[in-house]
Amino acid sequence: YGQHLSEILHFFSESPLDHQKMYEFTKKILDKIENEVYFVRYVNMFELKFLHLLGVAPNFSACAACGSLHDLRFSVEDGGYVCGDHATGKTWADPDVVDRMKLLYYHDLKNPLDFKPDDRIRREIRLFLDAYYLYHLNFKSKSRSILAGLIGY
Repeated sequence: YGQHLSEILHFFSESPLDHQKMYEFTKKILDKIENEVYFVRYVNMFELKFLHLLGVAPNFSACAACGSLHDLRFSVEDGGYVCGDHATGKTWADPDVVDRMKLLYYHDLKNPLDFKPDDRIRREIRLFLDAYYLYHLNFKSKSRSILAGLIGY
């Protein structure tokens, strides 16, 4: 998992990021990975928050096209929540998965993370992140291929 994060950082190192902020955040995440039993959720948190720094974060608040708060679905291609009138891509129907990703995205590392996702939710978050990075950034991690072989997805 550390190699996976290193690969992401290396691939996007030429991007115009706030490198000091990214450095501090990465240190905090690596500390969590080293010291937490359920560290995979911090890997997912890193990947979600990194999307914000790259300018392609998923929209977790309202329809990305019109701002509507009704009939929302979550879509990789549409960049997060979209309403039924604006959904163009495949949508993710499981609100539990989206809620967990939203929790990870907005979580402040100063506070304890109070959930331990089950295998189904962990798998769906992983598949979403892989698809999102590929679709919006044309990035597919080589280390993720190795991890996929080890964990099965």
